[in-house]
Amino acid sequence: MSEALVIAATPRSKMGKNYARVLRRAGKVPGVLCRGGMSTPIELSSELISKVYKAGRKCQISLNGTTENVYVQEIQVDHVTRAFG
Repeated sequence: MSEALVIAATPRSKMGKNYARVLRRAGKVPGVLCRGGMSTPIELSSELISKVYKAGRKCQISLNGTTENVYVQEIQVDHVTRAFG
């Protein structure tokens, strides 16, 4: 049995289209973690997102020192460049 993929995420304080562009230029992907009726904006590494995309939708996310099982509901892919974001 394969082990679950663990993704390291950091919470992000800034929002908006311009900051999302800054993140993508830095090799990161903006995301949202939804749990218990609350949403937490996060940023992830694009390399880890590609591993999740290829491996399946179930993984673990490490955020603020805690690790939780998550199910990736949606990953947006640019139809021209095939980049995540």
